[in-house]
Amino acid sequence: MRRFKACLIAGMIPMLTIAIPLPGQSRQAVVPSRGSDPAIQRSGFWFGAGVGSARADVSCNICISDPKSELSGNLRAGITLTRSVLLGLEGTGVANSEDGVNERYVALSVVVYTYPTRSGMFVKGGLGLIDYRADDDIDRLTSRPLVAQVGVGYEFRLSRSLSLQPFGNLMATSKGNLSFNGTRVTDDVSFTLLQFGIGLALH
Repeated sequence: MRRFKACLIAGMIPMLTIAIPLPGQSRQAVVPSRGSDPAIQRSGFWFGAGVGSARADVSCNICISDPKSELSGNLRAGITLTRSVLLGLEGTGVANSEDGVNERYVALSVVVYTYPTRSGMFVKGGLGLIDYRADDDIDRLTSRPLVAQVGVGYEFRLSRSLSLQPFGNLMATSKGNLSFNGTRVTDDVSFTLLQFGIGLALH
C-alpha cells in the first residue's frame, strides 16, 4: 500500500509543475485516473478456497489403470511478495467412493502464483507431498510420494479485495512405494491428477 501511495504521488508531480495558465484562462484541477488494474489491489496476506472435479490415474507394474472423475477441493494461504508474485501453502483433497472402496488423495504443497500480464491471468507452480489411501474397511493401500503441480487460471474481481478464480491444474508424482496393509508391494507407483474448478480468494 505504501508503494502504491508513493507511485500515486510521483504521478501527480508532473501535473503540479505545468506552466501557469495565461490571463483569461481558468485553472483546472487534473485528477489522475486509478484505472482498473487488478494487480494494484494485490498486497499483504491472502487466502482462498476452491472446489471442482479431478481425473485421477494410478500407474505401477501391478496396477490396473482406471481413470475416473472425483470430487476435489483446496485451501490456500500466503503472502504477497510483489504485485505480480504470491507465495503460499496449498492443501488439496480429492475423494471418491465406488463399489465399497473409499479412495482419497491429500496433498500439501508450497506454491508460487505469478501474474505475467496486467490482466487477471495467473500461472501457478508448486512442490510438496501427497498422501494416497484406498480402503474397503478391511484392507488398505497407501502411498506417500513427492508431487509437483502446474496450473493456470483467471482472476475476475468481484470487489477491491475479493475475486472469483476459475482454474485448471495438473499434479504429478514421483515414483514411490505402494503398501498393502502396511507391507510394501511395489516401489514404482505414481499418480496423476488433472483438476478443473472454481475458487474464491481474498487479497
